[in-house]
Amino acid sequence: MKKIIFLILIIIVGGIGFLFFFLSSLNEVRNIGSEIEFEVVRGDGVNQISQNLFEQDIINNKFIFESYSWLKGKESKFVAGKYILPEKVSTKDLVVLFTSKINAEEIILQFIEGWTVDDISNYLFEQKLILSKAEFDKWNKVGLWKDEFDFLSDLNNNETLEGYLFPDTYNFYIDADVETIVRKMLETFSIRMNSQLLDDIENSNRSFHEVIMLASIVEKEVKAAEDMKIVADIFLKRLAIGMALQADSTLNYATGGKNSSLTYDELQIDSKYNLYKYLGYPPTPISNPGMNAIRAAIYPVANDYYFFLTSLEGKAYFGKTLDEHKANRKYLK
Repeated sequence: MKKIIFLILIIIVGGIGFLFFFLSSLNEVRNIGSEIEFEVVRGDGVNQISQNLFEQDIINNKFIFESYSWLKGKESKFVAGKYILPEKVSTKDLVVLFTSKINAEEIILQFIEGWTVDDISNYLFEQKLILSKAEFDKWNKVGLWKDEFDFLSDLNNNETLEGYLFPDTYNFYIDADVETIVRKMLETFSIRMNSQLLDDIENSNRSFHEVIMLASIVEKEVKAAEDMKIVADIFLKRLAIGMALQADSTLNYATGGKNSSLTYDELQIDSKYNLYKYLGYPPTPISNPGMNAIRAAIYPVANDYYFFLTSLEGKAYFGKTLDEHKANRKYLK
């Protein structure tokens, strides 16, 4: 019996001693000597973060840092970013600092007009905001967003968000996840498509999706806002007379190419995005258009042209007849 009591006393004393050690270590102020920059890298877990702190001589005990993070439920709450640490800082202070949203570094993301969803995914990877393309693909599905955004209601659930991720300059916390980024781009698209634009689309006898598809093509074909309005009208005239849209950009979208003038072999590719072979619109938008292209698709400028081409310098040349169009090919050289 005495042995049991003695063992219990040892456990109690040991527990009190450990608790005292834990609390004293947790609140121990580490004098770094000067301000120092420390980065919490996106994707690093608490073990890696504690290892980095230990290697930089910022903490003395990794176990204390990791244990306190776990006890406070913070082990998955660390905010990626660069932090300026004061001269004197405790382990407890560090955990609070790294898991406080207000301290997160902001990042500016600039999504360019005409970028595809693949371009956006690659850009997010380059900015270290995603660890793999699969992370973006998970949220790049219409079905996940239909309940929040009415403009997606007529699309198939498995379609991507191509055409509807509004290109703009955004500010995000550096630890922003894909869901947050995609939602912000869709919200911006919804805001920019104001009631006047929506009414005018409805009065155009074209569906909302058709307008965005046209805008996505116009965005890739020409650069100047005034040229976009002319090209939009050219495409609409071709549709009206049953003529193929003959847009190089749609086939390039399918093949991943960037040819401004398609080869004979490319023109033979059997794809619904080959609008030399197939009439009407492509199956989906081919880019995420900006407001100039969207407004051009809604408000095309009437003209007498049926043909156009764009030089390597980005200048558009228009022709009323096929002969005029052939003559303009000199500008492609």
